Amino acid sequence: MPRGMRRDAAFAVAHLVVRLDAAWQDFERVGDNVTVTCGMIGTNPDDHAVSRIPGEAWFSIEIRAERNDTLERFYRRFEAECRAVETERDVRFELDGRIVNMAAPMDRRWVKHLSGICARLNLAPELLPSGAGHDAAVFVHAGVPTAMLFIRNEHGSHNPREAMRMDDFMAATKVLHEAVCNPVLGGA
Repeated sequence: MPRGMRRDAAFAVAHLVVRLDAAWQDFERVGDNVTVTCGMIGTNPDDHAVSRIPGEAWFSIEIRAERNDTLERFYRRFEAECRAVETERDVRFELDGRIVNMAAPMDRRWVKHLSGICARLNLAPELLPSGAGHDAAVFVHAGVPTAMLFIRNEHGSHNPREAMRMDDFMAATKVLHEAVCNPVLGGA
């Protein structure tokens, strides 16, 4: 099948993912923090083969942001990129219903407090806009001042081969201990 006549679902998804990576870079360039993950891609196991052009594929896209307006703007960009790939490759994306997790910004006072503790302990914190929901989002949305400490690990989180160094774990434990013993109190 000549390239121009193919309607390859796998190539279309790959094309979309590359375009989303470029969009992510565009957002970062202007200071909008988003996190984009394509954690699953697949073709129909009953139909796929090494030399067969996949007629359908499925994928997941997760978009996280620190602000709801940024999340919405990136989602609109995602939809536009889908339409562009549809036109360029003569394919159709059928999107499931969105699962929306509202942004859960961390409490600035607690972030500053934890950073100050790190400085006193001669640790160099890296402020990380993760967009991660975790259980922290539940607290944020209930009005509880919240912050998170992440411990680096060799293979990334949610990986069966996660591996953190014990000295990193102990350093985070010291920060947490001091934060709990000397909490941020009062208003903003």
